[in-house]
Amino acid sequence: MVHFLFIFVPFLMIFTAHFVNVHSKYFAISMLIMIQEHGSCSALILLLTGKFLRNAAKELLSIKTLQSIFERSETVC
Repeated sequence: MVHFLFIFVPFLMIFTAHFVNVHSKYFAISMLIMIQEHGSCSALILLLTGKFLRNAAKELLSIKTLQSIFERSETVC
């Protein structure tokens, strides 16, 4: 459903706009935002459902990892 809503609908509307005169100055921007939101939703769903990506995100955002990153950056400066 996400693919249909955020990809197919904007492309269908943009394709239709080539044949029908659209008098909205926000039409193209709103279609691009819908396509961008498809990418955001897909990335979030991948992080939530994929075990490998979920574990990698947890490890990346863990306190120990963040502390070690800050310690390394202090020694470099």
